[in-house]
Amino acid sequence: MNSKERVLKLLEETEEEFLSGEYIAKILGISRTSVWKAIRALRGEGEEIEAVTNRGYRLSDNPGSLSGRKLQEALGEDDGRLIFLENTGSTNQEAKILAMQGAADGTAIVAKQQSEGAGHDSHRFWSPEGGIYLSVIRRKGAVAWRESRDITRSGACAACQAIHDVCGISCRIRPVNDLYRDGKKIGGILTETMEDAETGRTSWAVIGVGISYCIRQDSFPDDLKTRCSSLYPDGRAEASANRLAARLICLLREVPPDSEHLQALYTDWVLGR
Repeated sequence: MNSKERVLKLLEETEEEFLSGEYIAKILGISRTSVWKAIRALRGEGEEIEAVTNRGYRLSDNPGSLSGRKLQEALGEDDGRLIFLENTGSTNQEAKILAMQGAADGTAIVAKQQSEGAGHDSHRFWSPEGGIYLSVIRRKGAVAWRESRDITRSGACAACQAIHDVCGISCRIRPVNDLYRDGKKIGGILTETMEDAETGRTSWAVIGVGISYCIRQDSFPDDLKTRCSSLYPDGRAEASANRLAARLICLLREVPPDSEHLQALYTDWVLGR
């Protein structure tokens, strides 16, 4: 167990108690510099660590914040198919590169924020911290998809189902890839595929989902405020972002080819529940 893992374990064991850097260093037998580097590394992995002068450090329980460790725990597995990033240009871009390199079916890339988030027709998708941005690579059954629009429908249904299951919030789909709540857009789906040059069939698909989770309404850019929002526009999440991301990943790993069942489900979410 390295210094970073030992510091995290100690903070977990003491729950809400503040621990000074000096105390952590003494207990673990490492330098204060090593403690500081471990804290910085943990924060880079999404851990919410509160620091107060003259009191020290403690883990902060913020349900609206994504954490690689907590997301892994929520998934209940560690098979190497989860990649967590503090910041990236685009999870879809990361996923496409991995897909071309042969990444396994179900590989998921999750980020706390994106600098180049994109939506349908190359529209920009504002992706600050406080959102959930993830992409899942699908290979199994990919040849059964008739077109990328079918995959997008599945992704939209999965997003609505995950939000309903974890947050108890009902959203609706604005065809074909926008997620709405109370008349405002709170997310979207971006599907990208690769076709086999000889057969013309889909070799793999990347299903990207962006959800504005607990972004304060007053922080939206002026051109988005009147038409976009988040699931928790006051900035205080009532459900775990990690549980929602985990549930969504699981559903995206299971989405079926186009079928009468999928069409009925899609229509149900479009009409509202």
